[in-house]
Amino acid sequence: VETSSHKTGKFAYLVSSGFISEENLNSILLRESTEGVEIENIFIKEMKLKREDIGKSLELYYGIPYRGYSDGEILSENEFLGLNKNYLIKNNWTPLRKEKDKIVILIADPSDSKQQQICSLLNQMKAVDKKIEFRVGLKVDILDFINSESSNSDVQDNVVSYESGMSTLISELELEQHEKIALTDEEPPARREADEADSAIVRLVYKILFDAYQEGVSDIHIEPGSNEEPISIRYRKDGVCKVVQA
Repeated sequence: VETSSHKTGKFAYLVSSGFISEENLNSILLRESTEGVEIENIFIKEMKLKREDIGKSLELYYGIPYRGYSDGEILSENEFLGLNKNYLIKNNWTPLRKEKDKIVILIADPSDSKQQQICSLLNQMKAVDKKIEFRVGLKVDILDFINSESSNSDVQDNVVSYESGMSTLISELELEQHEKIALTDEEPPARREADEADSAIVRLVYKILFDAYQEGVSDIHIEPGSNEEPISIRYRKDGVCKVVQA
């Protein structure tokens, strides 16, 4: 959980540059903790601060370049690396672009632990064999990038997400578990409640059942694995068990 002093530091540039007084900032932080109001929304909608100025404050605090969204920018489907967009929205990050030697990730909280979790996820997915670089962005920037595709792509998003590979879904599930462990009772109940439609475990079960039906299998065997061993999934067809995920 972010402390008040931590968040004050994140927005120190706004105070030192005269965009907001320290008294007002502390008042906004109090509203966020007691009313559950998103601090970015207060800055942008109520105080009419520019995204670029808020982003500059985050850039100085984290030491990572800010990357905002510009009208007309569109991410293609393959930029998302097969990741479910609802999952990305919930976790406030998105792949931004792929280049010859690197992939750029836009994230609202580029702390070391978050960066490590995302790198671990992408490595487990074997989605990238390139250097991973991070940019800090506002949550609204990330949402705009994710929603930048055409309406046709958005309509098909649920289909795409359910057809993600098993290894992708398992990696997402592991990252979700890390994040749940990090949550505490001090956080609002709404944040702790899992959104069943977005959960990786729901999509994983759907994927397992869908593939089994398509292949005409008679049995599904799932071995949970451990910290050292990955989850194992086998299908039985015509009396023979075949490993489909290990």
